[in-house]
Amino acid sequence: MNQPTSNSILSRIGATLTRRSAQQNRLFTVKQVASSVQLAFPTLKLPELSIHWKQNLNLQHLVNLPRNALSGPVQEDKAAAHAFLKNIVSTEEYTLSLFDLRDIYGINLSLPQAQQYQSLEDISGSELCRDIRIISMRDFDKVLNRAIPEFKQKKAIQLLSASWLGLNYFWAPEQRSLELTCAIVYARRRELPLNKPVLVNRIVLNKSELAVLQQHYHVLAMPENAWDENSFMQYLINYRVPYARLPLLRGSHPIEVLLLPRHETGSDTLGLGLRKAGAQDATEFLLTLTN
Repeated sequence: MNQPTSNSILSRIGATLTRRSAQQNRLFTVKQVASSVQLAFPTLKLPELSIHWKQNLNLQHLVNLPRNALSGPVQEDKAAAHAFLKNIVSTEEYTLSLFDLRDIYGINLSLPQAQQYQSLEDISGSELCRDIRIISMRDFDKVLNRAIPEFKQKKAIQLLSASWLGLNYFWAPEQRSLELTCAIVYARRRELPLNKPVLVNRIVLNKSELAVLQQHYHVLAMPENAWDENSFMQYLINYRVPYARLPLLRGSHPIEVLLLPRHETGSDTLGLGLRKAGAQDATEFLLTLTN
């Protein structure tokens, strides 16, 4: 009478062992990933310095990084990655009691037509500034006060800078950037000082936090078509590798990084394989910017 039950138990045990064996056989190797993934990985490097704040490597969006900045299928994986990412970029605020606005390097202007110009002088002489005419000192004062209302008061104005961009300061407000540009160019030509107190928001990379991130994650720069390429996606889907995704803003050529935890065998193997296939580690690149 017990025979059917025994057969049932043995059958279930056999099925379990078969599934485990199949799972073991499905494990992939670093060599398999490196040879199978066919992607043109982007090269991480600083873009040529631009007068346009957003056209440089822009990590401002990583300051106080919100949880929803990461994408991926599993909330726990995104939360784990967020814990290591949230402090890698921060801001330092300091004031300069006397700063000559003629030394402003660039502007923070979201205007596609302006991106072709690579100096404030070029912008001021373009069609964008056709209606901002400065011929006399009276015109200059009028335009300057449109850009900075009550210019002669001691209220500090805001500038942006980043540790990897050297001592280059950018006008922070987007509003009235064209008026400010024309006023600065006129002041440079006429050698008119534009001294003002300024409040500088400087974006900085945290070297120690980056080092901790590197210990725990592969942070790999991926091409845009990666998420449509089966040679890569098969590892994320078929093996349920834990991961998260995060955009990095790099001028007109944004990239996305893939975060793979090193403590998980599958994700660590995938990370090592992608490195062999040519993927660049974004953490290594960011660490070079802290030196």
